[in-house]
Amino acid sequence: MNYRTQMKLEQELDRRRRLNEFADNIRSGGKVYRTLAGCAITGVFLAFGLLVFALTGFFHLDAILVGLIVSVITASLGIITILPWVRRIEKGEYKKMAIVFISLIGVCILLWFISVWTVVILFKTQSESIGALVFVFNLIKATIVISAQLIVSSTIANVILKYKTSFIPFQVITYLSYLFIDVYLCILLFCLVITNETAYISDSIGVLGNRYMITFLILSFVYSAVSSSIMKSIEVRKTKRVVNGVNETTENAITETEQEAKPEAPKQPKSAAERLENLKVMHENGLITDAEYDAKRADILKDM
Repeated sequence: MNYRTQMKLEQELDRRRRLNEFADNIRSGGKVYRTLAGCAITGVFLAFGLLVFALTGFFHLDAILVGLIVSVITASLGIITILPWVRRIEKGEYKKMAIVFISLIGVCILLWFISVWTVVILFKTQSESIGALVFVFNLIKATIVISAQLIVSSTIANVILKYKTSFIPFQVITYLSYLFIDVYLCILLFCLVITNETAYISDSIGVLGNRYMITFLILSFVYSAVSSSIMKSIEVRKTKRVVNGVNETTENAITETEQEAKPEAPKQPKSAAERLENLKVMHENGLITDAEYDAKRADILKDM
């Protein structure tokens, strides 16, 4: 094996190792990522199991149990939201931005806990205070609005950091769809008003109910889902092509190395007829004399 081939093989093997490590990191994430993902999945299954058991009559579905189920679901969804940022911290990318988003999402989860258990306490104490009900309603409304802003901004930031200048048309479609859904939801919430004297729905909600707004809302959901799927599928195909290219190059380098390291097979001796034919051609072309021709011809015939 010559030095150039050896260096080429080592470089390709190193590229293949690093690419496989990158792919494994994308698929599974680090230890913290896997732990949080497991907690989120466990929380969702636990909350769903409790709800099913309660609905089928195994135990009574009271306010505390409902608060517990909602709290578990809220925590699980919050963990799912921060998972992309945890992965970036583990990869050493955009740590400051990731910490900011994780902190804000943590505050949002805390607001949900406060809202849920405040409702549970009011229900258990059977409070009829209008002021308390107005406070809880406004707290829940504010929490939903803040959650929507965080989810949209976190999703858009992750898409920008992931694809950068790739798939610009699909990115724009995704951002516009998310923003429209966010604005629609916020306006809808602001149309619901409760004061100490009365509860009412603002007349502005009629704008949200016309066919144009409903059409744009449906298209926003569909376009955001389709655009995200297209970007992910293209990214997966590109990764597969890179992996296949590296594998093919590595296999070629290994094959070339094996061929160079393999000893050459000994040449088979020419037959007497071939030697006589070559000798005749050399004599006719004047490369050897008559005496040399006769002597060499006699040696060949003697070896037969």
